[in-house]
Amino acid sequence: MEAALTLLDRSGDLPLPRIKYALGRAQEQTTRAGHIVERIRGFGKRGDGERQIEALSPLIKEAVELALLGVRQKGVSIKFEDSAPDIRILADKIEIQQVLTNLLRNAAEAVADREHPSIAVRTEVRDGTVRVSVSDNGPGLPDQVQAKLFQPFVTTKKTGMGVGLSISHSIITDHGGRLRAEPSPEGGATFVIALPVADE
Repeated sequence: MEAALTLLDRSGDLPLPRIKYALGRAQEQTTRAGHIVERIRGFGKRGDGERQIEALSPLIKEAVELALLGVRQKGVSIKFEDSAPDIRILADKIEIQQVLTNLLRNAAEAVADREHPSIAVRTEVRDGTVRVSVSDNGPGLPDQVQAKLFQPFVTTKKTGMGVGLSISHSIITDHGGRLRAEPSPEGGATFVIALPVADE
C-alpha cells in the first residue's frame, strides 16, 4: 500500500501497471492475513480441515517472498537451497506458510544488527520425511530460553508476545511432523521442520 501511495504522489504520468500490481499484492496479503487470523481463532477446534497435496518448493518460495517484505531495505536476504524440488506434502497451505513466515521473520529480526546478515533455507529428504531448515547467523538462543522455547509466552524479543513459536509447534505437530531448534553452523540458530512426504 505504501508503494502504491508513493507512486500516486508522483507528478506526471502515473505508472498504472505498477500501481495495479502493488494494489493486487496488497489485496492478496490482506486476504492472507484474514485467513491466518481465522485459523488462529479456530485453532484446536479443527481436524484436518483444508489439507490437500501441496508442492513444497513453491510453498517455501512464497513464504520467503512474504518474509522479505519490509526487510530488504535493511540489507537482509534469504538464500533458498532446494534439494527436494519435486517433494509434495499433505498440508494446510496457509498454516504451513504461517509457520515458515514466522520462522523467517524471527531470523530476520535476529540478524538485523549483524554486519553481514545471513539467512538460509534448506530442504532435505530422508526416510520418507522432508526436512526444512531455517538458519541464521544471529546471536543464537540462550540456554534458559531454548529449554522452553515452544511454550506459550516465552520470547527473547522486547516487544514479542511469545505465541508465534508455540502456535508454529502446534501446527507442525498437528500435521504429523516435528519442529525443533538447534545451534546453527553459522553461529546463530537453526529451526528444523520435519514433515511426512505425501504418498504418490
